[in-house]
Amino acid sequence: MRERNFIDANIFLRALLPKNNAQHDECVAFLDAVRRDKISASTSPLVMAEVAWVSMKTYGIPKDEVIDGLLWITNLRYLVIEDSSDVHTAARLYAAHNVKFIDALIASHPDLQGGSMAVISYDKDFDKLGVRRVEPREVVAKVT
Repeated sequence: MRERNFIDANIFLRALLPKNNAQHDECVAFLDAVRRDKISASTSPLVMAEVAWVSMKTYGIPKDEVIDGLLWITNLRYLVIEDSSDVHTAARLYAAHNVKFIDALIASHPDLQGGSMAVISYDKDFDKLGVRRVEPREVVAKVT
């Protein structure tokens, strides 16, 4: 059985907004491997909301371009969009660690908590939350 991966917002953002060329290339390669069904991956509506918010508020991307990016993500073949957050677990994680609540919500996913899934992210706050965090290049290296 292939390893399952949960994609954090920063992976989509770096693919869509090529500010850091090395990370942009890693994220594009990772998402291309998802599209080709070489990597099993999911994300959540919560991540999609974060992508939209950060794109507009932090980077000043116009709404129509943000919508294009969201549609590109939702049309990514083999990407599963699921909502498995556990607000009770997220609240406990948020109380125990100095992290953003959205990261605690992501980390509350039962498969991340149970270790059967890794979160694909550059955000080192996930390291504090007791879930396995992997950067895209590490996953791509295993399938190429």
